[in-house]
Order: sequence, then C-alpha cells, then structure tokens
Amino acid sequence: MLIGLLVLAAIIAIFLLTSGRGKDLNSKVEETLVGDSYFSVEEDKPLTKRELFQQKVDSDLARAGIPLKATEYIRLRILTTLFAFAVPWFLTRNIVLAALFGIVWVFVPPIAVRFAEEKKRTEFEEQLPGALSLIRNSLEAGMSFMQAIELVATEMDAPISEEFSRVLHESRVGKDLDVILLNLLNRVRSQELKLVVVAVLIQREVGGNLGDIIDVILETIKDRIQIKGEIRTLTSQGRLSAIIISVLPVLLGAVMYLLNPEYMRPLFTTPLGQTLIGVAVFLEIIGIYMISRIVKIDF
Repeated sequence: MLIGLLVLAAIIAIFLLTSGRGKDLNSKVEETLVGDSYFSVEEDKPLTKRELFQQKVDSDLARAGIPLKATEYIRLRILTTLFAFAVPWFLTRNIVLAALFGIVWVFVPPIAVRFAEEKKRTEFEEQLPGALSLIRNSLEAGMSFMQAIELVATEMDAPISEEFSRVLHESRVGKDLDVILLNLLNRVRSQELKLVVVAVLIQREVGGNLGDIIDVILETIKDRIQIKGEIRTLTSQGRLSAIIISVLPVLLGAVMYLLNPEYMRPLFTTPLGQTLIGVAVFLEIIGIYMISRIVKIDF
C-alpha cells in the first residue's frame, strides 16, 4: 500500500511538472508577428505563476473550442489521472502496470486538446478563402472593413463566424482594431490568418487599397492550401505506417490468443505479462507520436 501511495504521488508530481510548461501565449504570438516595434504592449500588473498557467489553459481550451474553464479542466485531468491509476491497481494489484497507465494518461488530455485545436484551425483555414473573397467584394461595393467583417459573421458557418462575431463584439466595446486582430490571431494561431492580420495592420499605417491587398493575400493563401494538400498526399504513407504500427500488434495478439490461448494466457494473468503489456502500450504511444511529428511539415 505504501508503494502504491508513493507511485500515486509520483504521478501527481509528473502531472504538475508537465502541465506547467509553456510560455505566456501573448508573448508567443507577439514573437510570431513582424517585430516587437510594430505592436506597443502596455505594462500590466505582473501575474503570478498560477495565474499565468490558468491563463494559458484558458487560451488552449478557447482555441480548441472546449467549453471548460481552466479550473474545471485541471480538476477533471487530476481525477481522470487518479482513475487511470486506480482501475488497473484494483483489477491486477500490479503497481508497475497501474503506474504506467497513470503516467500515460497524464499526457492524454493535453494531446486531446491539441488535436481539437488543430481540427478547429484546419476548419478555419478552409473557410478563410471564402471569407476573404466576401470581404474583398464587400469593400469593392463600398462597405467599410468592419461592415465586411459583420457580413462574414452572419453569412458563414462556424468556426469562422464565431471568431469574427467576437471581433465585432470587441470592436463595439471600444477596443482598438490592432488589439482586436492580435487577439484573433492569438485565438486561432494560423499562418494564413497571420498574413491577413499583418497586411491589414500595415495598410492602416501606410495606406493603400485594402481590397487589392486582400486580393493578393487571397491568392497567396490559395497557393499555400494547394501546397498543404500536396504535402498531405506525400506524407500519407507515413500516416498509414502509424496506423498499421498501432493496430498490427493488437490484431496479431488476438489471432495468437484464438489459435493458442494457453500460450497467451500468462501475458494477461501474471504480473510480468501485465507489466509487459503496459510497457508495450507506452512504447506504442511514443512510436505513434514520433511518426506523427516526422510526417508533419511546417512551412
């Protein structure tokens, strides 16, 4: 029992260490833009590490479209981690296997949030060319930029309509357009949107025809989307390898169990076998993650 409590404490310590990493999101977004001199950031009251961490979690959840607060997400993550440790422990009384399940689960919630954020960003980028076309046509028809934004918010589907509706709301409460667009980029973190934001902010400084600028940006974004599609096609073999690697051991084990149950039964009934299963699952997750990072190309 003492060993179980020590392992449980180690899992909680790993969770706290891994969840507290990361830079402040506002500073990270500012670094991705054209330079520190372009945006003037006001000096605010310094935040504590806990407040910065909660701010980061809130931003991650908002970008992923998950309707949870930071405190709710953290409590849910702690409870599910304890549950992931307790269930194997009570079923097998194997400390090593329970600890492996608990440690693996520590990384599951942030990975799920990251996947949800990626899915939302992909949907946003797919809608962005249509939104830019609508904005360009609205500007050519004599509308203002904010009127064109309102048209996108009312005529298009989520998630781009939700983000542009928030832009309208921030504009109506009196925020400056520079701050509004920076907040939008902070929420979406899209390279395509970054091109639009930088172009609009530069146009506000130096002047020019915004409709023509958006037209050029639109063509650039269409070319980037085409290149992304070609990259996705070229890396499809790597993604298929990740699927095969994850599914093949399970299918092979099931077939061997059907052909010779006595040969496979010690793998599930003995402490050594259960430990080997836990190690195999852990290594499977690491392999899938490494392959996914290899086939993901940023440009």
